[in-house]
Amino acid sequence: MAKKRNVYKDSFDEKVPGVTTVINILAKPALIPWAAKMTSEYVAEYWKPEETYTREQIEVVLEDAKGAHRRKKTDAGDFGSDIHALVESYIGGQITPEQVMDKDQRRALENFIKETEGWEWLAAEIVVIHEAYACGCGTPSCSDPIKCEKRLNRGYGGTADGLARLPNGMIVISDTKTSKGVYPEVDLQVAMYANALPIDKELHGVWLDIQEARILHFDKERITWETLERDVKSQIPFIPHFREVYEWKKQFASTWS
Repeated sequence: MAKKRNVYKDSFDEKVPGVTTVINILAKPALIPWAAKMTSEYVAEYWKPEETYTREQIEVVLEDAKGAHRRKKTDAGDFGSDIHALVESYIGGQITPEQVMDKDQRRALENFIKETEGWEWLAAEIVVIHEAYACGCGTPSCSDPIKCEKRLNRGYGGTADGLARLPNGMIVISDTKTSKGVYPEVDLQVAMYANALPIDKELHGVWLDIQEARILHFDKERITWETLERDVKSQIPFIPHFREVYEWKKQFASTWS
């Protein structure tokens, strides 16, 4: 399985931000009460009503509690990354369930295959780049070549999880999520992928036929999957605005630190 890129460059060899970097300008208010809950649970685990603690013991527990949410996130992230990697390797034709030694991971992959039965996987881990032009078409050839020659510094890059043809013939972009929930910014994420073009030019034709996205969401407790439909076209008009806000935030970020 190829690793996700940390650096994306456009056709002029200039760095552009990644999709997830751009959408991270959105606040995540749900993380605040979750972090507080993790801290509370950590303290409750190590402090018992019938016990007496020294000042030093109390200070150690309180200090460790500050990082409880980060450790929890790391543990969950490691498991999610393993499942994510298995799925991408399967989509790319690099692995089968029989080759997976861990029982739960093998079951997760088998259930993924059942959930996507009938899908024809066309590509996996597709690196895409969007280059913005003054004409708004995103490509240097259109009905207004003068405007097309004016490239805007508002491009971005990303790595889409998969590209598939559904049994009904529809071409969709897929994204695998192992988080507890699927949040609104995911809609924007897959739309940004669909609005860009693969660096592999052989995929351009089928990429332009993308009609919708499918979020494949993994339930860690049940080891099952659900498929969520997403309309990428309705999100595309918002992309330039998020890209502009990202530039604004980057410009003034140093004054907030």
